[in-house]
Order: sequence, then C-alpha cells, then structure tokens
Amino acid sequence: MIGHVRRFDAGHLTAKRMIDSGAIGAPLVIRTISGDVDPPPASFADPDVSGGLILDAMYHDLYLAPWLMGDQVSRVYAEGEALVDEGVRSVGDVDNAVVTLRFSSGRMGSLYVSRTTRYGHDLRVEVIGEEGAVQIGRFRHTPVRLLDRCGVHHDMDRTTPDRLGEAFVTELQAFVDCIAQRADSPISGHDSRATVELGLAATRSMQTGRPVQVRSGR
Repeated sequence: MIGHVRRFDAGHLTAKRMIDSGAIGAPLVIRTISGDVDPPPASFADPDVSGGLILDAMYHDLYLAPWLMGDQVSRVYAEGEALVDEGVRSVGDVDNAVVTLRFSSGRMGSLYVSRTTRYGHDLRVEVIGEEGAVQIGRFRHTPVRLLDRCGVHHDMDRTTPDRLGEAFVTELQAFVDCIAQRADSPISGHDSRATVELGLAATRSMQTGRPVQVRSGR
C-alpha cells in the first residue's frame, strides 16, 4: 500500500465528504500550504537523492488536489528558489516553490511548499466552491491559549508526527485490514504513479520556466 497518510487524516476525510455531498457546490479552486520548520541536510536535499523539493515535500498536495477536486490535472507551471538555506542551494535544490495547476475542467489550483516555515509545521488546504469553501488545518498543538497584555499566544505543531500522528495509526490499521481481509488497498498504484508524474512535470516546469502539459491523469 502506498503511504498517502493525509488520506487517513480526519480533517481531510471530513472535507472530502463535505465536497462530495455538495456542501460547497462545485469545487472551483484549491489552495494548499505545506511547510517544514527546517531544511533537511544538503545530502538529502540533493535532487538525485530526494527527487527535489516538489517531489519530496509537495508530493502529498499533488495527490490531494485531484482527489479533493474530483478532477485530473492537465497542466502544471512551477517556480522555485533557494531563498534561505545555502546547503539546499549548494546541491541545486530550492527551499520554496509555488506550483499552479490547471485541471481538465478548467478549474485551478495553487500549491505552496517550503522548507523554512520557522513558526511550525504548516499544513493547510482550502477548496473554494460555487456555494462556499472548506478549510483544513490548525495552528494549535496543545488546546491552550495564553492571553496577556501583549496579545494571544499558543503553541503549534513542529513535526509531521505532531500533526498527523493519529492519521499514521489509522493508515497502519488500514494496511493491516487489507491483509487480514484480503481487500484492495484504498490507495491504488495508479493514483501514486499519477502523483509522481505530476511531481516530475512540475519539477521540469520549474527548471525550464515553462508550463508543462500532463499527458495522463487518474
């Protein structure tokens, strides 16, 4: 089974049900943010090792966008730069990137990925529809706020396990259930191959400065 952990996160699952039920009307635009607090070592950031920022850190957003929108991507355009970390720059990778999507129906998406969201592990998704919008994400880890003369203060998730710990457990249980019940995986190899194709196309767009057509979707 391919490890698309956000498919097992309660927030993303609830949002998908809302969208499919027509709660926001037809989805028109998806916007995502995926940010890590610190860059990985240069030895990992090396595109020959990790595939580069888009394939490594935006991979889940590239999977989620067609799934939540119920549509396949036909074109991608990407821009990126090493704006902060010299280690990332030294191996030819970027630490911040933006990818725009055009879906087959004409709907659109804007995906932002960063290695340098120093304030915390930032995972957010918003789908805007004809009749409303649905937002996924949170800014507090501990459900406590401190209010004083300087304002309101709270903590934030710092790592992927902090934000998606329960989803990892749910994902592992789904894997065990597939084996025990001889059932098909809820995430197909075709979906994952399509996601890699999008990541490669976006990376090629970033390198060439031109939009790239996506030959196949899911």
